[in-house]
Amino acid sequence: MSRTMKPSHPVDGRSREQTALTRHEAAVVQSLAWADEAAAARDYAGAGEWLAAIQATGYRLSDEHLGKQVSWARAARVRPDMRPASARR
Repeated sequence: MSRTMKPSHPVDGRSREQTALTRHEAAVVQSLAWADEAAAARDYAGAGEWLAAIQATGYRLSDEHLGKQVSWARAARVRPDMRPASARR
């Protein structure tokens, strides 16, 4: 009986650790983009949440995004939530 064996690492030659790191980096890049998009839509609290989620993974934000985090936190405190109450739950 013939059995199909799976390679112990991805076919492209990268290790599992390299593949996981690449996926993590891609997730960080996408999350930074979502943070910027949220801020552009004036959802400063949401933008800050994206940055906090990134930091929770152990990733250190760039100086640029640390500055944005401070600005967005300030803007979120100053600017009232304009969404309808039903959307805030």
